[in-house]
Amino acid sequence: MKSITILLLNFLLLNSLFAGSDGTAVIKGRSGTGRTLLELHTSDIGEGVKYLKFTIDDKSYEFDVRKDPDTYGYVIHDHKSKVFTVFIDNKKIDFKFWMIPEKQKITEQKGTSEKWKFYAYVEATDPRGFTDKTRNHPMSPRIYLYCTLDYSL
Repeated sequence: MKSITILLLNFLLLNSLFAGSDGTAVIKGRSGTGRTLLELHTSDIGEGVKYLKFTIDDKSYEFDVRKDPDTYGYVIHDHKSKVFTVFIDNKKIDFKFWMIPEKQKITEQKGTSEKWKFYAYVEATDPRGFTDKTRNHPMSPRIYLYCTLDYSL
């Protein structure tokens, strides 16, 4: 009876650990000229945003969304229709990122990890004129990015 109880407790503990595990998707993007760079971390592929770094011409801003209570990051992901969109809003920046659906390609799938290659657009507060003091600095033009996504659970 004691061994059955121990096995049951181990099963429940392991099950709860895996059920509550949080995967991370890391997106890296680069424009054709290499002047624009993006690094974005999301909590799972379809959950919230954890971290953003956006760079144009060596000027950048970054936010750790988990540490900034004024920042909200949303991810909309519909795997079936290949929709992947990210919105970040806070008192300082506006950020919109969306994948071009027909350009997505899953390049690797192993167990609980995936790698994608895709093209996307980004429209965001331009980091070249950005300061922490005010919001709604001029927006960058819509920028076309070549991106990779690495996801693991």
